[in-house]
Amino acid sequence: MSLADPFAEFRLASQSSEKEQTRPPLTKLHANFGDYEQSLARIEELLQQHSLEHKHKRKTGESIFELQSCPENEQHPPGKAFIKVSNNGDVTAGCQHDSCKWGFPGFFRKLEGFWPSGKDGLVFEHASDGPTWLRFNARTCNAEIVPSLAAIEFRRVYPELDLNDDVALTRLHDYLCQLAPQVAFDERELQNILKLARIQVGEEPWTTDPISLHQEMHEGCPYPITALPINQQEQISELCELVKVPTALAAQSLQAAISYAAQGLVNVVRRLDNDELTGPVNTAHLTLAESSERKSSVDNKLMGFLEEHEKELRDQYSQNYRQLSAEHDQWQQHYQNRQAALAKIQRKPKLTDEDHILIHTLNRELIEFREAEPLKPPKSEKQYLPDLFTRNFSIQSLAQVLSRYPSVILNSAEGGQTLGSFAFQKENLLNTLADLNELIWRGAARNHRVGDTGVDVQNARLTVNLMIQPEAAIELFSNPLYRGTGMLARFCVTRPISIAGTRLIDVSKALSCNSLGPTRLSRLTSHFRRLLQTVQLDADYRLVLKPLQMTREGLELWLEYYNQIEKELGSQGVFEDYKDVAGKSAEIAARLSAQFHVINYGTDGEISGEFVLSGVELARWYLKEFLRITGMVPEERALRNAVKLLNWLKTNKMAQDFRKGKNLTLTKLRQFGPRPFSKEQDQLKEALSLLERNHYLRFDEGSKRFKGHPKEFFTN
Repeated sequence: MSLADPFAEFRLASQSSEKEQTRPPLTKLHANFGDYEQSLARIEELLQQHSLEHKHKRKTGESIFELQSCPENEQHPPGKAFIKVSNNGDVTAGCQHDSCKWGFPGFFRKLEGFWPSGKDGLVFEHASDGPTWLRFNARTCNAEIVPSLAAIEFRRVYPELDLNDDVALTRLHDYLCQLAPQVAFDERELQNILKLARIQVGEEPWTTDPISLHQEMHEGCPYPITALPINQQEQISELCELVKVPTALAAQSLQAAISYAAQGLVNVVRRLDNDELTGPVNTAHLTLAESSERKSSVDNKLMGFLEEHEKELRDQYSQNYRQLSAEHDQWQQHYQNRQAALAKIQRKPKLTDEDHILIHTLNRELIEFREAEPLKPPKSEKQYLPDLFTRNFSIQSLAQVLSRYPSVILNSAEGGQTLGSFAFQKENLLNTLADLNELIWRGAARNHRVGDTGVDVQNARLTVNLMIQPEAAIELFSNPLYRGTGMLARFCVTRPISIAGTRLIDVSKALSCNSLGPTRLSRLTSHFRRLLQTVQLDADYRLVLKPLQMTREGLELWLEYYNQIEKELGSQGVFEDYKDVAGKSAEIAARLSAQFHVINYGTDGEISGEFVLSGVELARWYLKEFLRITGMVPEERALRNAVKLLNWLKTNKMAQDFRKGKNLTLTKLRQFGPRPFSKEQDQLKEALSLLERNHYLRFDEGSKRFKGHPKEFFTN
């Protein structure tokens, strides 16, 4: 087995972006006056007209004019500055001295006072020197018109022109061809520019009704179900069929359940150079989905084994609690009896020698009793019983739960409430995230509290499985602390495409009375319980974990993936800006590989290449999902702000004239618009652009005013 280069698509996109931003040096910018003879004649005329001393050389069909002095620096030696006419008529210029950066367009303009114009139209030294509506597309190597900007500029140049007159089309054609003859226009494109110009002055009728502000998901790569072991493929498929949920959502819950079943049994071992790393196998999962996506139904199908196992453990702990309580009560009774006997003797007005001997004996017995004090259980049995799953994400609460039983899952379909708790408020957030990183990644929690209200946790394991609504996720992904502390990097994140509207019930199956036999899921949950019954604790109630090695083939695959990721973390790498996330991907791959081994073969043997490859492919998919979701955050924010702005325009008193058909200024919107985003220029621009694309508004860039669609806003 071997891993192909999985990052080619990222690298090609990055290189394409860099290519588009690359500008040719000024010495390469050329003008062409028709052909070789015409360009040569024009340059000879230019040099003669401005009395520029030069030497003319002909070389392989080209003409080179070596100038006596450099137009930018007279101290440069003669012949360093040149003008070259190529055999195809292209004219370039420059200076061979390193400090000179000028080219022919700027040289020509310095002499003539205007930019050179030839068969390809005007040639500018910089894009900012030309019309604002003219762009050069580096990918196609062609000049292009930006219709909206061309419309604004055309209206500025011809403010009195009747845009509905037939002559307007001819005037527009002449105007564009004068400045950009290299661009071909057809009548449809010209009509579109005129239409945009009419919109700028409010003369264009609204022909399209507003489109609902419905965010279309950017679909990423499908969940790699075929890369998983065959048993997990079948389990996920059955879960999707039973509950009717997206594949990725079902897979998240299944993986979290597998993580919990495996985390209390093994540690995964990896070898790096001459070092050997041993660490946990638990993983953390975060799913972005609406509350109607049936995550709770999925959990009900999968997590029933947890409740059953918790009940068994609680029964055992309850018996143990009663036994410990009885032993401690008995010890305390004996201890108090000796204390009472000692106090009685010491109250005598006069002590005999026998009394002194007895006092000495009792003191010695009290010391021995204190040293032999049995474990004192909590005052309440509830404080002693284990909780295998919790919804509380505060570090002290988790530490308390893990101190009672060191293998726990935090599972919630309402993750927004969990992340909105007191522990995640601004003043507590940094410490909370730092502690949770340690707890999730290393299984350790340090007590920061004064007194005995906190606990230290070592060698514990915590699986996390949260679902959070997309709007709440905007705040999560936008807050730099979640990325900066590495918290998000430790999560396997996905945002499944909703299948709501397609979850139809098969009536014939629903009415059938056929009873179902054992399903893959029922066999899986039974297997989960058998695995949990093999979890062992030492005398200090800490997990006894077996080291799980990889086979040679498995280790080679994992190291190859590790190196692939590492190469892309450096300068110019595809993950240069995502070091925090990509840097954890190989670790997550190792944990997933160990989970697949345990759920299929238990704790014996070594992790095969097949399971490592499954873990690697799944970790790679999670990495791509993170990049996809991160790229969607600004669009999610724009949608949320656009909805708020739309509601403000429809209801706020400051927008009542706007609802009567009058224009609203951008300044007024910034001053009185919905907070806080109306004060943020970028966010306000995003929201306005979205409303304009959906035909709610028309924005005039020149006057900084916008008008609303009559069907949406206007009132009598």
